[in-house]
Amino acid sequence: MLLLCTPLVTQAVLLPDLERGIRALEAGEVERAEANLRPLAKAGYVEAQHYLARLYKQANTPKSRLEAIRWYEASVSAYPLDIEPLARLRFLETGDPQHLLNAEQALVRLKKQGHPDALRRIIRLYRDFPGLVDDARIGRLLGEALETDDPDNIATVIDWYRKNDGVRENFIQLIQLCSRHYRRVDDCLPDLVLNARMGQNDERMDALIDQALSRYPSRDVDADLLYAMASALLTNDVPQPPEQLRAAELLEIAAKRRVKALARLGDLLVDRPDLIEDADPIGMLERAHEAGSAEAALTLGRAYMNGTLVEIDPDRAEDYLKQAAEALPAGKFSLARYYMRGFAGDAQYTRAAPLLLDAARAGYRRADLDLARFYSENRVVKANPAYAYAFARIAETNEVDGAEAFIAQLQPQLDDAMRAEGNAVAEKEYDARVQRREPFLKFAMTGGRDSGTETGSASATTASH
Repeated sequence: MLLLCTPLVTQAVLLPDLERGIRALEAGEVERAEANLRPLAKAGYVEAQHYLARLYKQANTPKSRLEAIRWYEASVSAYPLDIEPLARLRFLETGDPQHLLNAEQALVRLKKQGHPDALRRIIRLYRDFPGLVDDARIGRLLGEALETDDPDNIATVIDWYRKNDGVRENFIQLIQLCSRHYRRVDDCLPDLVLNARMGQNDERMDALIDQALSRYPSRDVDADLLYAMASALLTNDVPQPPEQLRAAELLEIAAKRRVKALARLGDLLVDRPDLIEDADPIGMLERAHEAGSAEAALTLGRAYMNGTLVEIDPDRAEDYLKQAAEALPAGKFSLARYYMRGFAGDAQYTRAAPLLLDAARAGYRRADLDLARFYSENRVVKANPAYAYAFARIAETNEVDGAEAFIAQLQPQLDDAMRAEGNAVAEKEYDARVQRREPFLKFAMTGGRDSGTETGSASATTASH
């Protein structure tokens, strides 16, 4: 039973093996991991159930999430920390914050019982759901973790600041902690290389890359860390240009051990095949796709849609993009563009709107501007200027490039009633998304929990560490 959307790969008939399954899981080899872990999990081996649940959670498709819940429910009695990913999945499926509250209480009990990993799990839960905790409590927990002087605890604190670096004080604290601890906490290297990129400090970037490569491979400097450093060098979240050559060097090494690195390298080389001599980016992407990479499916779908390094093939493009859309908001966005560009004919044009809305609600901000364009075009469906204005306003609020110009272009089509309707739709949709991201805002206001307000900065509590 293959639940993940990957092509069938012929394999030699081997008896299921737990260690082989775990290694495949760590490498991102989806089919091989499932083939080894699932039979053992069904036979009642709780360790296999635990790792199979992790596999399905990482796959992140609707079907795989339900399977992850099933197997975490089977493993949680033997692996009590599994209560945390189980609660996250249940919350994702139901929208009920009580699952997260139950996990929080269970983790607090485990911490009191002396479980060494419970403190880290609590901080990670608060990192992702800040409405669970007020500033004072998270500050105390971060300080407690730093006082242990344990590298894993320090890494967890740093990760909290990384997730909350939108607050300036937290970003400063992140860089200060990383500068102090990076020789013991290798997870800091991606943050520091990004900071060096932002400062356009070539010497510092090269020194950090050399430090990582000099210790690779090891327990702390593995292919995942090289991948994270490459991602920091490529991200569009900062205005400085991407460091593609440096990123390609890291990805080429990491790709030998991680499917996600192979997919990212293929994606990079589709646009810049000159970065590596005799590169075959399409071949790389096909290998990553065969191993279960949704990211590779996305890049292949875009390539066959746009004719990049391959001939345009609408059928193959749609097939790849449908697979990517199962797991990635960007996949939904690109599949919507496929329909809007008419590859599937006018009859399929309207399929773009729900895909774009799903992508936007999942955090893919560019989808709002495409939604605005969808509703402004009097093509297959009648134009709706009010809805076009609504989604363009959301895109403008999220600082999507081109949104302001689109609104200016749309203005002559709007009357006062349309603007009023558009504003109402935009505010309702925007508020719903905020509630979806932070469910405890409403939960606290209705009396379900008295936990304070959303977390801001915890710098004052931990600045001395």
